[in-house]
Amino acid sequence: MITMQFARLRHGFNRSIPSNEGVIDLNEGKGNLHLGRALVAVAKPRLPQHVYAC
Repeated sequence: MITMQFARLRHGFNRSIPSNEGVIDLNEGKGNLHLGRALVAVAKPRLPQHVYAC
């Protein structure tokens, strides 16, 4: 169930880097495997608005 919801979320949107962010920093934090900085992205619907049921 979760996999299907994630797949729909991933497929339904185009993602991009915000204009104030130059690159995506994927460096690890110190002493753990988490990202050192939060991952920030802008999601925009892939299809026109009239396709989505409201």
